[in-house]
Amino acid sequence: ARAASMILSAIIFESCGFQEIERYHSVGFTAKNEGDPIPGTPLLKPAFDNAIKTGFTIKPLDMALSELPELYKLSMVGFTESFLYEPITYDVFKSIYSMALTRFDFSPSRLILDSKKQAIGFLFAFIDRGYIVIKSIAIAPEFRALKLSNALIYSAVTDAHTRGISKGISALVKTGSKSEHHEKRHSNAGASDWKHEYILMSRKI
Repeated sequence: ARAASMILSAIIFESCGFQEIERYHSVGFTAKNEGDPIPGTPLLKPAFDNAIKTGFTIKPLDMALSELPELYKLSMVGFTESFLYEPITYDVFKSIYSMALTRFDFSPSRLILDSKKQAIGFLFAFIDRGYIVIKSIAIAPEFRALKLSNALIYSAVTDAHTRGISKGISALVKTGSKSEHHEKRHSNAGASDWKHEYILMSRKI
């Protein structure tokens, strides 16, 4: 019914001159048995172990915002290839995340440092209604292809599991993006509970 509603909405917007330009989706996962980790978690452990072995440090983000300047710099570099990316000022960035921190528990969020203790990536994740929500991941370009995003996710979901959370959401993933491989890993380990799809449309004015 949800898919049919989305298709009908798209048809209505298209009749008004809008065109589909992108699709996104969110997927929810729940452990099969009570007390089990979120599906796919064990498959992430080798990436985490290798990151630690090769000199990277993964730690919780400082919720007092002292690390926000580093996160801003990483965001301006890490998301440049994202669809419709536009740079924003530090003040705007700070206001967005300061407001978010007052609404949700972002304690599962993680920062990753290289062997020189320089921040080279981060994961924003939060707890909402019994789910750990994976919101966004940024890795400096020169450190990609090292499976560090897998290591960050493992650290976050493992922390959540110690607090009794066995449900996760992969939020607002661009359909066809590289990030979908995380979802496929979880799906292979256990069927997803639900999937919400979104269509981004535009019209020339």
